[in-house]
Amino acid sequence: MKVFLNIFCCLLIFVFIKCNNTTTNNKMDEKQSNIFSNCDTILKGKRIVEKNIPVYRIDKSFYQFLDTIIKSEKKCPYYNQCSCGFSFIVEKSEGTLYLEVNTENIYTYDYSNCSGIFEYNGYRFCCENLIINELLHKTEAILKVKYLDLSDKKKSDVIDDRFSTWYFKYSKKKIILRGHHPCIM
Repeated sequence: MKVFLNIFCCLLIFVFIKCNNTTTNNKMDEKQSNIFSNCDTILKGKRIVEKNIPVYRIDKSFYQFLDTIIKSEKKCPYYNQCSCGFSFIVEKSEGTLYLEVNTENIYTYDYSNCSGIFEYNGYRFCCENLIINELLHKTEAILKVKYLDLSDKKKSDVIDDRFSTWYFKYSKKKIILRGHHPCIM
């Protein structure tokens, strides 16, 4: 009888521990709710800079291009969901706007040139130079960005071309893909 009681108690404890295990969770729900929630631990113990940046919303006409860029980027050898982001650079030449989307590490990116941010499907896009009002719609929100303080690091003259770059032309409210430089596999 004593052996039976010991076995019963052990089984009861095992069931109790198993039922109260709160560490199991659905990873997909976690990713969809906030992709950056657990990623800021990369900054722990390091010198960081914080900057408040206005938040924009990208026009739906650009969604198909962003989907293609993100899908392509996920195949790159350096891809890391926590640190992957993009710069969204706009330049004007002879009345035509040229867009360039580059892969960036959101924690080592220099936000001093960033005049706005938009997020799309959990990825951060930092807007540099001009803001195109037809493509980017300003919201009331402000995002506090945290990133590594690299001010004392010497900038390298070596260009790292492993990362992706996408080129677009924006004219008469039409977006035209001019080409892209894929990541080096």
